[in-house]
Amino acid sequence: MLELSIALVLLILAAAIALWAWWRLRGFSARPHHYHENFGGDYFRGLNYLLNEQPDKALEVFLQLAEVNPDTVETHLALGNLFRRRGEVEHAIRCHENIIAKESISPAERHHAMLELAEDYRRAGLLDRAEDLYHQLAESEEGRSVALQRLLEIYQQEQDWAQATRMAERLIPLSPSEVHPLVAHFHCERATAALKESELNEARAALAAAREHHPASLRCQLLEAEILLGESQPRQAIELLTRSLQQQPELLPVALDTLTAAYRADRATLELQQLLVSWLQQRQDVSAVIALAALHQQEGNVQQAQSLLIEQLRLNPNVHLLRCLLNLLAPAEYQQLSAQLRPIVEQLCDELLTGEVAFRCRQCGYGGHDHHWQCPSCKQWDSTWPVRGVTGK
Repeated sequence: MLELSIALVLLILAAAIALWAWWRLRGFSARPHHYHENFGGDYFRGLNYLLNEQPDKALEVFLQLAEVNPDTVETHLALGNLFRRRGEVEHAIRCHENIIAKESISPAERHHAMLELAEDYRRAGLLDRAEDLYHQLAESEEGRSVALQRLLEIYQQEQDWAQATRMAERLIPLSPSEVHPLVAHFHCERATAALKESELNEARAALAAAREHHPASLRCQLLEAEILLGESQPRQAIELLTRSLQQQPELLPVALDTLTAAYRADRATLELQQLLVSWLQQRQDVSAVIALAALHQQEGNVQQAQSLLIEQLRLNPNVHLLRCLLNLLAPAEYQQLSAQLRPIVEQLCDELLTGEVAFRCRQCGYGGHDHHWQCPSCKQWDSTWPVRGVTGK
């Protein structure tokens, strides 16, 4: 289908060249006769390449013949875009460079061609060249928004969070509700890197900047809770996370490990049990059920843990809960399961959970076992949420 599209655009280009040539030759009939013959021979040679399904050679001939002007610039742009979509970035670059080199085109057409050429460079992995073009366009009123968006994508790809922050801050006046959470994530990335290097002051400064852009960010609260735990302030960490989870209860599976660690450090496991029980009365969270069952087991209340899991399995059939229950049951308690059935059930659970999708992107549908603040597929932030259902968290 794509090859057909390229052939169609080449045919349009050929027709445009023919019309242009007819007009030029009619208006300048004083040219030598060999000029007419050379043009006609080259034109039909290009058509012959096209009809014989040799678009590369046809493009070579037509680009030599075609003069970029206001009547043909859109055709050249479309052809370059088709080549880029096909993966033939070198041809796309050539098409778009050919447009920019002409002085007869309008400023708007030049901006358009520069944007397309920058995209060619980006697709080819020539990020330095793409950045240079986008920075030029970012200084113009016409191409600023798109150029800043593309620069933002490049700096995220390069994980240059300082530059990404600068570009995003220039976009805030255009779309504040969307950009403020992005900037908060960039500061959180800086804080995460600082914590790995034990640079607490730098991490705190980055988190303070993140709060200015997105005060309710759960990610920011989680990082602050980690700092508080490292400074032996578990109670403050608990208060911070419980307040944040009241605003975003769906993200309990993301915060539960840190919250549990804080309660343990505060020697308040009974309070954690009460919180989880209260939580389950309001909503069915598999992660909360498993955490509560683990607390019962650690206190020696294995039967209570089993009863909890069986009850929750009746209310909410889930492979995680079933696997957790199987781990708690002693061999003697398998009165209703034969010796042959137990390994089959265990293997089934393991196979289901091996390829499970615990988190899924609401933007593009990407799924995986781990939570990501930025979707690895579509690169959107805060789009990955826990999956509910038989194998959900």
